[in-house]
Amino acid sequence: MVNMSRLLNCIISKMAMVSGFLILFIMFSICTEVAMRQILNKPLMWTVEISEYLQVYITFLGAAWVLRKDGHVRLDVLLNNIGSDKRKILYCLSSVIGALTVLLISFFSGWTVYEQFNLKTPVIKALEIQKWIILMPLPIGSFFMFIEFVVKIFSADSENK
Repeated sequence: MVNMSRLLNCIISKMAMVSGFLILFIMFSICTEVAMRQILNKPLMWTVEISEYLQVYITFLGAAWVLRKDGHVRLDVLLNNIGSDKRKILYCLSSVIGALTVLLISFFSGWTVYEQFNLKTPVIKALEIQKWIILMPLPIGSFFMFIEFVVKIFSADSENK
């Protein structure tokens, strides 16, 4: 069980690192785009499109790590004004609802990725990219969020919230 927990921590941390590197890549590509447009009058045609696609990757690959760090939005005003027993119940209930929600998202987005992979549907803009490549982070990120919610439900840490 400890090895599984360590593996989960490693995977979620690596996904967060990939999200961070993608943010840096977007920043540098936009700076390069601006420089190319202003200095050489030859803009990079792919910058906006790649930035759009990478934002999906950033969001879903980093979401489980943000959940682990309790960085998602919650109603602190409500939580601070109720007793600890009710707080524990609300914490567990919100984790169960979150787990079910991201499990559904993971299932249906995984099915969509599978269909798009088989159909080989392209997205044609400045670049031609297979649609399943753009959608791939949805089932992956949602699945790891599901696991993180389940860990939160059953962990002793949830007793202290």
